[in-house]
Amino acid sequence: PTTASGAVSNGDNLPFPSGSMVIILSHGFLGSRFDLSHIAEDLAAKGFVCVSPEYPESLAASYTRKPGLDRTIVNNKLLKFIDNTIR
Repeated sequence: PTTASGAVSNGDNLPFPSGSMVIILSHGFLGSRFDLSHIAEDLAAKGFVCVSPEYPESLAASYTRKPGLDRTIVNNKLLKFIDNTIR
């Protein structure tokens, strides 16, 4: 992630921005969370908060695939987090 000052961070201890519109950028099958980074950067520059989850079927997944974990579960957890965080 990039902070408001433009510094790159691993995302630890960064507060989730409030008061902004959230856009979830979802890569296609076998894609990567990096596939849409150019779009995320442009939208973030316009004030949107962009979230790009890494799905289990991604070729660039940063975690070991777990049985039963699919994009529906990832999306539902993400939506719940966003909903609970921005209220």
